[in-house]
Amino acid sequence: MEAAGETPVQPKADEVKHTVPSVEVAADGAVKFGIQVLGRTLEHMGVQMYKQRPTAIAELVANSWDACAKNVKITLDAEGYDKASSIVVIEDDGQGMTPEQIQGNYLVIGRNRRMDKDPDEKQVCVRAVMGRKGIGKLAGFGLAERIIVETWKSGKKTTFTLNIRDLKEKDDVSGRKNVAGRVSATTEAEASDTGTRITLRGLKHHSAVDIHALRDSLARRFSRHVRGEMTVKINDEELKDVDLEYRKEPGDYEEFTLEDGNVVRYRYGCTTKPIKEKDVRGLTIYASGKTVQAPPFYFDVEATASGQHGTRYLIGEIEADFLDAEDDDESDIVSTDRQEIDWESPKTSALKKWGEKFAREAISFCATKVGEEVKDWVVQQDVVRNRIDRLDFGSKKQITDILVRLGKGIADAENKERIVELADSLVKAFEFRQFYDVVSAIEEIGDEPEKIEQLLTHLHEWKVLESRTILEIVEGRLKIIDKFEQMVLNRVPETASVRSLDNMHDLLAGYPWLLNPEWQVFVEEKRISKWVMEQAQKDLADKFSPDDLKQRFDFLAMDNGNRRILVEIKRPGHAVEFDELQRLDKYTEMLSAAEQTGVEKTVLVYSGALNIREVLRKNYEQREDFELIQWGELVKRARTYYGHYRAVLEADISSSDFGRKETEVATTRQVLESGTVHRDKARRAAGIGVQDVDYLKSEAPTPTTSADTPETTDPA
Repeated sequence: MEAAGETPVQPKADEVKHTVPSVEVAADGAVKFGIQVLGRTLEHMGVQMYKQRPTAIAELVANSWDACAKNVKITLDAEGYDKASSIVVIEDDGQGMTPEQIQGNYLVIGRNRRMDKDPDEKQVCVRAVMGRKGIGKLAGFGLAERIIVETWKSGKKTTFTLNIRDLKEKDDVSGRKNVAGRVSATTEAEASDTGTRITLRGLKHHSAVDIHALRDSLARRFSRHVRGEMTVKINDEELKDVDLEYRKEPGDYEEFTLEDGNVVRYRYGCTTKPIKEKDVRGLTIYASGKTVQAPPFYFDVEATASGQHGTRYLIGEIEADFLDAEDDDESDIVSTDRQEIDWESPKTSALKKWGEKFAREAISFCATKVGEEVKDWVVQQDVVRNRIDRLDFGSKKQITDILVRLGKGIADAENKERIVELADSLVKAFEFRQFYDVVSAIEEIGDEPEKIEQLLTHLHEWKVLESRTILEIVEGRLKIIDKFEQMVLNRVPETASVRSLDNMHDLLAGYPWLLNPEWQVFVEEKRISKWVMEQAQKDLADKFSPDDLKQRFDFLAMDNGNRRILVEIKRPGHAVEFDELQRLDKYTEMLSAAEQTGVEKTVLVYSGALNIREVLRKNYEQREDFELIQWGELVKRARTYYGHYRAVLEADISSSDFGRKETEVATTRQVLESGTVHRDKARRAAGIGVQDVDYLKSEAPTPTTSADTPETTDPA
């Protein structure tokens, strides 16, 4: 009830029960309709649009900005949260409202304050107004059932409560609801002469808010210009920018004039660790100081940008005030909740064109900075530091450049163990190459004792380059190839079983160079392997039992940070059907669509019949992104590639492999000594000759088709 002499905020009005009216149709067919807004519209505009805490609170803070507030204080429970008793308070020192302004302005849903000027609502500050659609006041209903408003001005304080349960109606009812209020004299308890306090009660979220995440998110929803004029605090701690380790420019904002003449201001930088909160990372576009395109946003280029993982470290801001410069509703191109711009509008075409280029540059910049950070960390690790120091200057530079690229593309730069593992494999590759460089250097020194002593001293220190060590490595790989061949002959299954722990999956995952010598720095991506396996089991669940499915196929995904390979392993003797190839293509496409790193190559390993038409087989064989290979061919390829090095390391001068290397060394020496690659007439006539082992050249029998017998292609 209202006390005597107190002013009610809103007079009572009868509710209007919705009925189905009759419609009069004139003789000429003309008819007049009316539009009626039903009861749940209020709920949809408040509850449904502002379910996220940062979005809802940002709308209420925007109201404080429009009220010329210099300070906004947000208070909420971080500990001991209980949705029934906890509250959220947003208080400002803005202009406040009189009872008349509450009735005529605040309680009018959908009022465009830019168009509908209130002569009594004086703007005591020069600010671009954020509010436009007149529904931001309802944002509190996204978080709570009750919004308690206390506002004071000219020595009077007005209090009223909006309860969503009292305000909403059934679907078929519309009308005007009463809101009771109370006017009293202001007290010394108020922190400012004018202001407004919004208290949210009956909270809806079941868990306490993450204060740190909320602070970062709100800081991203208002430009630095706004936060420079209006201080916003959450639990007495002011909003501040996320720390950026690297900035594109040392100064503040840069300006750029778009093709249509409009001007944007921008800045961006990168963090050193991945940003966990998605609504903090990426680009934000502001107009009049408030978000019009919420993060994470990258102008839709993130899937194709260089160094895609740079998106997880990027924070950027773009001020484009022209997007919200006009006051009429027809020119409005910002969504009602100010989360997205209408990119189909002609007004945004120039911004979009510039933004795509800008986003690519920013993503690549952050990826490079993260890559350099990874490189700097890796080269300080004991497992690689001393070994890199022993290499020549050129190799050091190559390794560090590759490590930067590795850091740019790796899925998670915080996975230090995996990075070191890949770096170790990279350094090994250069160490092996260095052995041959050292042998050539000894021959080139000639009769210079001091240089020989110096070089031999280095050889003594470079233990990893000793020929015996490399020989043992090569011999070890040859033994693995022997083991591989035996497993193929015995038709060992794709995965481990009660019959045999030996399985092809573990062998190839542990020794990816068996598939391709260039893949020795790849490691298995178990998460991807499991994902593809689950997709295959879903596709064939109606054809085979769960136990049978496990024995019919297996998948192996491998990755080196920049490249990804997907291998399907068929047990020896299995006949491959065309629908199996189609499914493998399907999984490759699904994986490329779901992951930022696409599949570079798909491999099917088999040794049974290939039951497809000849023309289809040739199509698959000609594809650069697909490889059909038999188990026997893999064995031959691996043995051919590693076998020829034994003759070199054991100095077996009778071997043709040794002869080829000897010829290569002599030819290289001649080029270096003469300073030219020019060949005389005799050498040109002789041709280039055999340079090295062609490990990719197939010497295995042609794959069988449906007309052939599977047994004819079993490896021997």
